[in-house]
Amino acid sequence: MRLGREWLAAAAIAAVVASAGTDLVLIVADGGSPARAAANEPWPTPEVTRTVAIVPDQPPPPVKPPPPKPPKLAANSVAIPVQHVVAPIVDYCPIIAGGLEPPADVHQICYWAGGAGIDERAGTTVLTGHINWVGQGTGAFGNLALLHRGETVYTSDTHRAVTTWRIAHVEHRSKTLGVDTAAFVGHSGPRQLYLISCGGAFDAAELSYVDNIYVRATPAPPVPPAPPAPAPPTLPKLR
Repeated sequence: MRLGREWLAAAAIAAVVASAGTDLVLIVADGGSPARAAANEPWPTPEVTRTVAIVPDQPPPPVKPPPPKPPKLAANSVAIPVQHVVAPIVDYCPIIAGGLEPPADVHQICYWAGGAGIDERAGTTVLTGHINWVGQGTGAFGNLALLHRGETVYTSDTHRAVTTWRIAHVEHRSKTLGVDTAAFVGHSGPRQLYLISCGGAFDAAELSYVDNIYVRATPAPPVPPAPPAPAPPTLPKLR
């Protein structure tokens, strides 16, 4: 058999490569002529890389508890939920020896007649009650000193319309300083509510407590509506 020069050349190249141990691929073109040789040429880099975004699972947004609904109260009453107190506002407080005299029943509350009524839109409403009394135990306002800023008080008017109040300040004031005139401003000025009772140490000689407790509250702002839920992310289309 006769071999053409092309085959002899290819055989010679293959022998040289085999002896050198080089990983070489010889490509022979159609018709028996050798084509180019490629020695582990790297793969070409694509001009465009197409990727698909993978969106991780998103945790659900935290669910905020709805604001507490105002309680249903009888007409003319006050409620302090944190102390489990609900008391009727029975009448205005008589002034005896220059001071407001709370109702004889320590579980009832009265109001200062010179102040704003529960249903008014301006001015300061003043409510007062006994801290306690012999034979009756702790009064409705017996624990005013334990209230804190941010806690809630509710009042209802003659039509049972409920107002929500947020406590802004709790003050122990010595009776030797007289009354806090900021509480007794009447029908003018911003809307406020004062809850007042006795407190501090008990003076056995005077049969009275040495302090007054002033709890100032302001109308709670309306609760804003919840923001809309965020739209789900848009996934790219696959190509």
